[in-house]
Amino acid sequence: EKVESPVRIWVTHAPPANSVGDMVLSGDSVGSLAVRRAIESYSPAMTLHGHIHESVNMHDGVFKELIQGKSDPSKNTLVCSVGNDFKERNPHALLFDTSDVTNVRRVEVE
Repeated sequence: EKVESPVRIWVTHAPPANSVGDMVLSGDSVGSLAVRRAIESYSPAMTLHGHIHESVNMHDGVFKELIQGKSDPSKNTLVCSVGNDFKERNPHALLFDTSDVTNVRRVEVE
């Protein structure tokens, strides 16, 4: 289904290609080119991803980054990966206020 109105927060299983959320243990980037193109085209405020469990650890704990819009370079999307590695004792969650997604935090749930 196509959505015409602006959507501020997207949740997709697959992370965008060449992003903080798409690196596997081998060091390869395996994110979705289609998701990357959609983010660059529509520039939602935030996207949330979780498919690549080890990606946050592969990026030394970095779980978020900005992707610049192609249609409007002044619009950026905050791309976030929760990164719950199966080897960790406790899961992680992303906490944020929907009115200001720039203050997202990744916390361990005990």
